[in-house]
Amino acid sequence: MSSFYTPPGRVSGLSVLILPAAAAASVVLAPLYAAASLFVPFIYANIALIVFYGAAAGLAGGLAARATVTLNPPLAGFLALLGGLVGFALSWVAWLSMLFSLGTKFPGFPELWGLVVDTEGWKAALSNPEALIESAKIVNSEGIWSIGRSASSSAVHGLPLLGVWIVEFLIFVVCCYLCSAKEAKAPYSFEAKAFLRREPKLPNGVAAPLDLDQLSQVTSGLASGDVSYFSSAPVVNNGESGFFATLRSHGGSPWGTCDVNYVHQKGKKMETVKVAEGIVLQLSTIAALRGRLS
Repeated sequence: MSSFYTPPGRVSGLSVLILPAAAAASVVLAPLYAAASLFVPFIYANIALIVFYGAAAGLAGGLAARATVTLNPPLAGFLALLGGLVGFALSWVAWLSMLFSLGTKFPGFPELWGLVVDTEGWKAALSNPEALIESAKIVNSEGIWSIGRSASSSAVHGLPLLGVWIVEFLIFVVCCYLCSAKEAKAPYSFEAKAFLRREPKLPNGVAAPLDLDQLSQVTSGLASGDVSYFSSAPVVNNGESGFFATLRSHGGSPWGTCDVNYVHQKGKKMETVKVAEGIVLQLSTIAALRGRLS
């Protein structure tokens, strides 16, 4: 019976370092994100900006999770999120300060940098949260951007704008949490005292059956962790339809893992479907797969 890698939930006293790591990254990026979201002329680019911001904070927490060998994805995600929210709150302070000091037209880098390094201005803004809340209310009641290109387009404000802000917040939360949790989910070998390394992409895979019933059976078998199909099916190259394996291993570990994807033609494009993730295999099986698909 094949098994799949499951994070053991290990936590150490150093796991708490995930929080300051994510906080440091999010704080450093806070004024940069605020400036970009305020002055980038493409309104919808803000979605990409907030995804990047949340992912960067989460990745910093995830790297700390790896460094502290924290193998508990929910905890790693939660601690990174707590730290990331520190910077997210600071980005709002920066955004409101820039808006009321500089307006929405890009002022130039000297003026922008002057505001970023204005420590007295930061102290004043952070020491008066009531004023910040009132500033946010003013922005929400009036709006600063509109949907549409006509001069008569009214600025988005009120509940719709509040909804946009809530969605941006949720995007940050999800990206920050998931990026950190993903790092803690990576396969770790206690025998090698190290995370397994992802091996170079294998140049070949194996062909998928043309018969739909057989295809369903093979897919079900692979999804359950039975990789024997790779030892008998015809070999195909990357770019063709078939099943492809991604291996993770370590020289000091007696086991490794295998991910399986199904690649097939869908319309004019090749679609990739994840079939199985983290199948635990002995090194001999890993070596056999590597040898046949290389």
